[in-house]
Amino acid sequence: MRRIIKEYKKEALVFLLLFAACIIWMYALFINEQITNYYSGSSYRLESNPITVNEFNRIAEKIREGKSSAKNITGWFQSNDEKITDERDISIKSDVIYTFGNISHAIGAVAEYSCALSSDKAYELWKSYDAKGEYVFIGNVRYKVLSVLHNMTDIIIVNANGQSELKDVKITALEVESHEDNFWSQEAFEYENFVESDIVINYTEITGILSSVSSLPAYGVFLAALTKLTFKIIKNRRSRAYIFVLSAIGIIWIIINVKLFQLNFFVPESLIPDKWSNFGFWAGKINNFNGYLKEIALMEVYYPDLHIKSMTASVLLCSAVSAVIFLFSLKILEAGAENKLIAAELLMVLILFLSFTAAYRNNIAVNPPNFYWMVLPGYILISYAVDNLNINYKSVRDVIKCLQ
Repeated sequence: MRRIIKEYKKEALVFLLLFAACIIWMYALFINEQITNYYSGSSYRLESNPITVNEFNRIAEKIREGKSSAKNITGWFQSNDEKITDERDISIKSDVIYTFGNISHAIGAVAEYSCALSSDKAYELWKSYDAKGEYVFIGNVRYKVLSVLHNMTDIIIVNANGQSELKDVKITALEVESHEDNFWSQEAFEYENFVESDIVINYTEITGILSSVSSLPAYGVFLAALTKLTFKIIKNRRSRAYIFVLSAIGIIWIIINVKLFQLNFFVPESLIPDKWSNFGFWAGKINNFNGYLKEIALMEVYYPDLHIKSMTASVLLCSAVSAVIFLFSLKILEAGAENKLIAAELLMVLILFLSFTAAYRNNIAVNPPNFYWMVLPGYILISYAVDNLNINYKSVRDVIKCLQ
């Protein structure tokens, strides 16, 4: 037993590292999925020109009747350090977001006079994270807790629809989802609804970029396989047969990942020039971006902004760490013989399945993309083929004859 442990200690270490990396990657994918569920469309900030609840209701009515270019709308304002009291007369302090219009099902507060609490606030009040069905008082209004948000902190989100108590408040932000067509523009929405925003934050672009960031481990393994193929081609550049076979493997690898498993990189539409001859596009884009950063720095910061910033940092960190561990582990993993290849593939599939199960058991329920299941086994197979490829044919024609 001691001999076996000593002989395979490197392989054991590699697979432990790969298991840890898969768990970390699952967490990054989970956070990315949560961001996508919570934030979509564009966020219009109206601090300088807030609208009344009646004005918001008129815009929402136009959208329901199909008379607006928007598809869905949610309005909200944030109140800080409000007193929250439960039915036992125990009180805490919390920031509160009052929402109007279409409330995301991911939030959970879908009924009037209901709310969603971050998990730390639920525990602070009831010493338990299972707070569904409890009631809280905010001011003189009683709200039923319909959801506990485990990936948020220090916030309570209230469904404020139909509350006469809030008819005179000012809404300072609009979350707007548009129809997927070429006629939508942020300026058109403001013009048709007499809204003047200080700044518009495009959540769709943010979540699209984060989806690409959360796929960083897959990009790393994908490029590592292509790099290994490229170096092998350069090393055997005098053999056309080698070049032909390895190039074919590389093309198949690219097609499988991009077409079959949808390993794509998101590029925001705002970064795509309208025509290739527009040589001033990037200069204008940089100037606009500098102005946008200044506006962001001056705008009032609300909880959603801090939440996105925190979750973005988590996605970036987890994805980067996972990618580094993958590349380090695969660098020292060798499947020189056929029996080792089969063992490595089976263990890799087992690791992927165990990491998925462990994440699910720890409330990190996520639907992993297709490339999660295939990119690591695919790399091992390509690495084995490259390391053990032995072509005795002198030309591409000889290879084709052999295949026939």
